[in-house]
Amino acid sequence: MDLDNQLYLENIAERVNYYNQARKHGIRYIIENNIVENPLIINILLMTAVWSAHQREEILTDDEIQIFFGLATAQGDNSFNMIELHPEHQELTLNEILEMTVERYR
Repeated sequence: MDLDNQLYLENIAERVNYYNQARKHGIRYIIENNIVENPLIINILLMTAVWSAHQREEILTDDEIQIFFGLATAQGDNSFNMIELHPEHQELTLNEILEMTVERYR
């Protein structure tokens, strides 16, 4: 394997690991706060992904969000809607984002 391919694969592995750790943080938050409402759980996990993307200076697409949630899309059904963290929330910590998500839901 040449160096370019190796670096590319290492980059993907780092990204996957980062988003997985963020997802685990969101799940811990849900469990620790006894959150049982399905729409709120989805919102928390979504905000975790969006916040994480902002930290990496990335913008997620609908397809990437579906990958984050482990959902499959129909082949050829590519979506390119961009999902970004609101500028007013970009300086908040992940826990602050999650608390705000819960407050707005309830």
